[in-house]
Order: sequence, then structure tokens, then C-alpha cells
Amino acid sequence: MNNTFFITSKNGKLVVNGEFVKPDLFQPTKPYEEGDLSTEYLHENILSACESILELFIRPQGVKLDQDKKWRGYITMDVVKKFSDGTRPPKRSKSNLTRGWCYLASGVLHRLFFRDVDLYAVKCPLAIKGDKDKHWWIESKFAKNKYVIDLTEEQYLIAGIKNVRDGGKKCGGMGHSYGMKTRNMAFLVASHRYPNVVDLDLIKHTGYVKKYPELITALRTEDEILSLQGFIETKHAKIRQIKFYVGKHLRNEDYHLEKELTHYWKNVQRFVEFDPKDSLLNPIKLIEKKSDEMFNKSDYFVIERLVLSSSQTDLKETTDVFIRTISHQIGHEPLEFKFDQTIKVKNGIHQKNSRSDSEVISHLEVIEDCYDEIDLLSKKLSETFDKLDSNIKERVERNLLNRVKQKLRQKNNSTFADWKYATGQDERDLATEKLKKAQRIKDEIDEKNYEELYGNSMETQEDIMKFFEEKPDSKFDDEEYNPDKFLFG
Repeated sequence: MNNTFFITSKNGKLVVNGEFVKPDLFQPTKPYEEGDLSTEYLHENILSACESILELFIRPQGVKLDQDKKWRGYITMDVVKKFSDGTRPPKRSKSNLTRGWCYLASGVLHRLFFRDVDLYAVKCPLAIKGDKDKHWWIESKFAKNKYVIDLTEEQYLIAGIKNVRDGGKKCGGMGHSYGMKTRNMAFLVASHRYPNVVDLDLIKHTGYVKKYPELITALRTEDEILSLQGFIETKHAKIRQIKFYVGKHLRNEDYHLEKELTHYWKNVQRFVEFDPKDSLLNPIKLIEKKSDEMFNKSDYFVIERLVLSSSQTDLKETTDVFIRTISHQIGHEPLEFKFDQTIKVKNGIHQKNSRSDSEVISHLEVIEDCYDEIDLLSKKLSETFDKLDSNIKERVERNLLNRVKQKLRQKNNSTFADWKYATGQDERDLATEKLKKAQRIKDEIDEKNYEELYGNSMETQEDIMKFFEEKPDSKFDDEEYNPDKFLFG
């Protein structure tokens, strides 16, 4: 059964799915080794860690540590000044305890549960222009017992902002001062009820996610890891390669899930139930079904290629191809896509005459897997280069077309500008002369009209001005004198 939990706070008190809870403060069950703070992802551990963050830092509105080199210069475990002094309202106060704490609280929780949760962020709706502030929280990687933990949502509800997490995306952690603060805060959360539970000097301020799982895994052989996970040779097959089909049936916000599922099945789960007597379609359906359950989907994730390794088969290599059809709808139009769904089962025992040297056989399997992956990468690389060539060609053609259009516009704008006549004058000068000549003709006509009308009575300046007032059409018109108008209308 899958459960969903939303954890937040109100007035400094912890709230789970709308109800106030009061768990014990966090206390690890055993020491942390090599500075690795990863903690078992249990409900009681999650709640107690949240309660400790509220108790140690948020309720007292920050804490100042002693002057000790172990803190590496970061002794004030508090929000940045602009949130505490009111420079970026609303101001952090007793009535608004969570203002500015979002990354520090989420960053500490991420350090404890990074194997099972991811950091998420969205642009802070309270930020002013020019600020790069974000709102942070954490969510479970997988849908089984889904947790959304946003201890500082209250600061936005107080400001009348709801659904603050809408549009949020998965993000990596922050470094610099935030990395150092979350390092020190996580140490205090882990050790305040269990002194010496971890060596502070070994806790990294960044890069803690990548270092430890890979280090622990590297120290174990594949057989040891599988044995610890419950792998049984007669019931299971090892997953060597897996590729999910990425098509238009996936929503844009779910495309990243394909990579997470690939990592999970190949590097975390590592094997699947397998019976050589059954159809090879069975392990495909099992993986697809569990993948859907992990993210609360139905007939959503689809395998394109699966390579298994098993000693139960009679042949060195068994391959089967199924025609898979995906139906989905865009708008009101139903669409169907068909593609080959390939499964391959390899038996490493057949790759060597003797069955005694299992270690060599295992190495050979890995080498063969690498060659298969190289072939797939080569094919993908070739296809990508073809697409790149096509895009470059299209872009060049588009740029050439734009340049031709630009030249044509320049040509149209300079029409007749450089044409010469026998007189040696260009057309603009000729047009000006024609306008002047037309004006002289109008003036002569006006003068003749006034003589016929007034005879020789217009002897004064006042008479001339009066004439032009009575006949405004005869006045010189600057717009009519414009040669561009004469040329182009």
C-alpha cells in the first residue's frame, strides 16, 4: 500500500497531513562512518529530524555557536540578514518563524536522507526585481510512501500565497555559505542526543551525495551486493542493460523519470524474477508494472530494450522481439506508435568450457555488456551527428534566405537613388526642380488671378497678406515640396 505524507509546520509546531504531531527529537541508532550522514528512510526518523530542526534553529530564531575552528568560521546558524532585519519583507519574527529558513531546513534533511529524497526549488514569489531567491523543499524519489516536506510553507501562507510549489523543479544543492551552514546544522541535529556520533571534520560541505554510495559499492563485489539484496540464482536474472522508451506518451515533466528508473533497476534493484520456461515477456511486464507503481502511474512506463543474465537457460544467448503499440491522445486526436521491444538473456556459463572459474566468466559478461553499450552509444552518436548536420544545413539555408530578403529590402529602399541621367543629375535633384517649377507656375497663376481681381490696388504689405489669407491654397506647402512624396506618392 502506498501512502502520501505532507509535512510542514505552523506556529513552530510540526504538522503532518494537516494534524499537529509532537515526535521525539532525532537520535541516530548507530555512529556514522566516514562523515556519511545518510540515515534509514523511516517515518519516525523523518519526523524526529524535522522536530529537531524546528527545536534547535527555527523556534529560537537562530543560534550562535562558540568560537571554535571546527565550525570553519560559520558560527551563526540563522537566516541571512535581509530576512531577519526586514530588508526583504515580510520580516522573520515570532509570528512568522519560518521566513528565510527554506533552504537551510531542506538542506539539512537532504543530507540525512539524500539516498531517498531530492531537493526541489521554485522562484520565490516574495522576491523583488533583481533577486535570485528561490523557495526550497524536498520530495521522495519514488512514489511508495511518498513524502513532500516543506517545513517553511507557512511564510507564504501568511503572505496570502497558496500553491507555492507549483512549477517547482528538482535541483542540486547549494554550496559556499549555505553548504557550510547545512553541514554544521546537520552535525548538531545528529549529535545533540548522541555525542560523538560522527566526526565533524569528515562531513563535506558539498559533494556528499556522490561520494559515499559509490565508495561503499566499490568495496563490494557484485555477488556480495546481490546476496545482500536477496538474489537467488534459480529464481532471478541479473539486469545487465535496460532502456525505457521515451515517446510522446510521456508528459514533459516526467521525462527525467526515465533516467531515474534506469538507474534504479540497473544499480539499485539489479535483478528481476525470471523463469526460463515462461515467456520472455514476463520480466518486461514485471519491471513495467513495478515502475508504474513507484510513481503512481498505470500502463505508463514502457521498456524498449532489456538484457538479462541467467545461468538457467540452455542457450548461450536467447533473444526475442515483441511488437509494442502505445496509444495516447493529443487534443481530440488519438494516436498510435509501434516499435520493437527487445529482450535478450545471456548465459555466462556457455562462454567458457569450464564452470570452475566464475570470476573470469563474470568479467567476460561485463566486457560483453560494455561492447553492447558501446554499440548503442555509437548508433546514438551517429544519429545525433545526422540530426546536427540536418539542423546546420537548415540553419544555413534559412540565413541565406534572410540575407536575400535583407538585400531586396535595401534595394527597394534605395530605388532610383543611384540612377544618372544625361544631364548628370540624379533623379532626386530632378524631382526637386520639377516641384520648384510647379510652385512657380502656381505663383504665376495666383499673381494673374489677383491682377484680374484687384487690378493695381494691392500696393501694400497688408494687401498681400490679405490676399494669402483669402486664398490659403496658394501658400507654399512644405509637404508638397517634399521630393520623396513626388517620387513615391
